[in-house]
Amino acid sequence: MADNALCGGRVLLLAAVEDELGGAAAALRGRCDVVFTGVGKLRAFETTLAALARHDYAAVVNVGTCGSLTHPAGTVLYPSVVWQGGLYLDSVFASAPEYPDSGAEGVSLVSVDSFISPATPRAELDVLARYDCFEMEGYAILRAVRFHAAMRGAEPLPVRMIKGVSDNVDGSIEDWFVKLERVRPALVAAAERTLSELGA
Repeated sequence: MADNALCGGRVLLLAAVEDELGGAAAALRGRCDVVFTGVGKLRAFETTLAALARHDYAAVVNVGTCGSLTHPAGTVLYPSVVWQGGLYLDSVFASAPEYPDSGAEGVSLVSVDSFISPATPRAELDVLARYDCFEMEGYAILRAVRFHAAMRGAEPLPVRMIKGVSDNVDGSIEDWFVKLERVRPALVAAAERTLSELGA
């Protein structure tokens, strides 16, 4: 694959699972390196580090679905601040947020440890309602990019995040595959625009 135009290097596009991009994954591979991390923070961290070790990239784009208690399904969000959820949110163990290099001002994302559904405890939902959206990989991807740069004594790569709201905590993981159809076209279109902005 030829290098992209941005700074003479490649763009790495990360998504959790191929279903989030569908048939568009093949076309996107003509413009960037597409890697699927798998679901969850640990897999996302490890897969991101492995991908960064294989090539010198100019930028990273994270595309994926999210849930939201604030925005309707089908909305595409560009987080500018990303928090680690679970034990590390709203407790004495809270960790500092991570910041993509660009995003919509004030749009917040929380990376949680499990699928959020109607069965999620009310207290946890009340905490998540303070944020724009939640998913399971974004925070780990940002940390992996920062960690990789620190190990090399370099500046972190620019990271852009694109999240499409697939549900409003109104179904199960099985329902997610159906609801994904509603948001995928807008999510892919946003990814294509972002790649164009990066020169890919």
